[in-house]
Amino acid sequence: MSKYPEHEKMHKVQEESRAIGEFLEALPQLGLTLADVDIDGFGRLLPTHRSIQDIIAQHLGIDLKVIEQEKQQMLETIRRNNAEDRELGR
Repeated sequence: MSKYPEHEKMHKVQEESRAIGEFLEALPQLGLTLADVDIDGFGRLLPTHRSIQDIIAQHLGIDLKVIEQEKQQMLETIRRNNAEDRELGR
């Protein structure tokens, strides 16, 4: 198992994610807007304020908070390795 499973999961759906992103980005050129249903009971549609990245991640089951945590782990590992290399004169 990978040290960074959420990144591995994200990498596996990279092509699908790219295709979905391109499609969603093209919607305004087609005169279409992504919308959320207003939860006040009237069923009105309101333009969404969610980012395309958030929509894609939710659809593909990617947890962006975990992605950020793994990035921080990666950076810490790099910093630690760099410090060890400096200590050893590499």
